[in-house]
Amino acid sequence: MGTQTQSITQREIDLKNYIILEGKSHGSYSYPDLLVAMDKRHHDTSWYATHTALHAKDEFMLPPREWVDFIKLLKPGKAYDGNGKRVDTARLTNILNEIWEIRSPWRVEHLDAYFEDKNGVLYINSKHRTVNGELKPQYTAPLEECLMEGRVPGIDLDYWLNNATKQGMPPSNIPEGELYYMHPRATYVARFGAGSGGASLDCNWVPVVSGPALGVRVVRERESAEGVRISAPSLEQVLGIAKQHLEPEALEAYRKDLKELYGQKQK
Repeated sequence: MGTQTQSITQREIDLKNYIILEGKSHGSYSYPDLLVAMDKRHHDTSWYATHTALHAKDEFMLPPREWVDFIKLLKPGKAYDGNGKRVDTARLTNILNEIWEIRSPWRVEHLDAYFEDKNGVLYINSKHRTVNGELKPQYTAPLEECLMEGRVPGIDLDYWLNNATKQGMPPSNIPEGELYYMHPRATYVARFGAGSGGASLDCNWVPVVSGPALGVRVVRERESAEGVRISAPSLEQVLGIAKQHLEPEALEAYRKDLKELYGQKQK
């Protein structure tokens, strides 16, 4: 971060307006526990300018993979705010409707993905931070196989959410559906929008363009009460440790308790 970054601890934000998105790993792609704002902010601001405004307060933008996981968290109607209190199901439904319901007015949100051509290979850059006054991606990698043709309409929204690539993109074999899709192109960025004419995932949006409907879902790394960033261990990590110390019968009982704690269905 640059020297102008404000140090804003978790105690200085209203945690009831954020949702906890637990850290996850998708192959080589991972992220820590996050706090995701329930409502968009920084409207009528370009992709570049939005990053600047966010980073000034140690905040950032959701990359596509995190955005997909956030939507998947909301859909079942079970999520918790930054204080650990369960969010009312109606509130979660309203958040989802604001994101993708087919109605007026047009609503759009920035996603943290910039596509770049490097020697003939298309890369995805994300997890941007401002370093010494310059916007720098903390994640950059060749764009893995995904759908590389536009569909107007469309692609199957649920299939994308359940089968997204580790970088959060629709897979190449995705069935047709109602979600408009503009595939990644070099020098463009990603956004998701919805209006009376439909909903769309647009991966060739011009990063210097702004508009009153365009905003961002503010994200922060989750912190402990002392202001220290934390990341809860995954279910797999806890079970891996338990396996070293428990007998098989005790381990199975422990596994069932843990899965209930982590909110996972028994297999």
